[in-house]
Amino acid sequence: MPVSFSVAECLATSVNLKREFLTGLTAEDILASVTDSEYDRENQILQFSLTGVDGNGREFDTRIKRLIPDANYNTMVLRPDDVWLSILCQFNFFVNANRELLRASFVAHEGKRELTIINVGTRWSLDFGSMARQMGDLINKTVSDPTLREWAIPTFSTTTATDTTVASVMLMATLKQYFEMRFVGTKCGIPRVTLEGEKADWVDILGRLEKLKEYGVETVAWYHLLRPVIARFVHAFDAPDSAENVAFWSKIVHHDHGSGYSYYTGWINAFVVFTPKGKWLGHTLKPDIVPEEAPESMSAEKFWTTYAEDARTDLVYDGTPYHRLDTKNIAPGYATVGLTLDDNGVLFDCAMVAGVIGTQVSSSGDKTLSKDGKDDTVRPVAGWWMFAKKKE
Repeated sequence: MPVSFSVAECLATSVNLKREFLTGLTAEDILASVTDSEYDRENQILQFSLTGVDGNGREFDTRIKRLIPDANYNTMVLRPDDVWLSILCQFNFFVNANRELLRASFVAHEGKRELTIINVGTRWSLDFGSMARQMGDLINKTVSDPTLREWAIPTFSTTTATDTTVASVMLMATLKQYFEMRFVGTKCGIPRVTLEGEKADWVDILGRLEKLKEYGVETVAWYHLLRPVIARFVHAFDAPDSAENVAFWSKIVHHDHGSGYSYYTGWINAFVVFTPKGKWLGHTLKPDIVPEEAPESMSAEKFWTTYAEDARTDLVYDGTPYHRLDTKNIAPGYATVGLTLDDNGVLFDCAMVAGVIGTQVSSSGDKTLSKDGKDDTVRPVAGWWMFAKKKE
């Protein structure tokens, strides 16, 4: 069952919902806000889905870059899926930036191989979420690693069809350099945290992290950043009110800024270690190290001693020092993959966008948490879109 616990001794504050959020947002509004330049409003959205959304536009704050600093003073709700999808998005950046170096880890072919999913219908009636999940199944039959899809797709007690679709699209985006894909249609702190799902779900994520060790030094470093965090998510189910748990959640993020600098510190940075182009953002790793022991076999302390240059030591968990992050390097939480839609012989250049795309605001109804119990709780929202690009 879910676990809730207090982190800071203060009342939650209501989110300041601005006028545009009160009048409702369209799918186009949300996608344009989330993706910045990725989406042109002349494109045509064919389908979309968001987790936990009942159509009330006032619930959205789609500026995902505000999720970290605005977490303070609001109660927070997290699902295993939200955390896992964030990890998948970063993995997507890493793989695409190292596509040729990692090619043998994923496929045996050179260049790109075409993968096609055929369903009955038109672009207005096709279930693109289902087709994305089918594409995930097809990819799994084609890649060198038969465990890849099982590792990537969440199966937690909280997982919805939207989450599965988001993960499938992220898998497509991660491997887009190897495949051509076609769809054919005939602030004082957090007053309270709720970790949804079962303890076993979070233990599941802990096990999935092991696969990150297979892709080189950077992902081994990422593994060591993630493992202490997820391990403490698991521990929260056993001792939610312990001093250790409260102290951990009090160090989720700190915004330090001044003249000429602005950066975040805290364990939240374990979820932002690659730029969209796959550049490593963590502690500088020494090049050309030839250790006596394979990096994936090292303890965290030995790994960082061997590979890290001048690692910060103001926040360390289980032998892992956490880096600081320049605020301009906050990465988006979505992945994009292009594909061709054959609508009964008519071809369309399309794309799918999926990820953890914003923040949903809800009311706890609990006046012990905030002054009036309204608009005081935030949770990540996962979603996906399928759209046909405008013709040049």
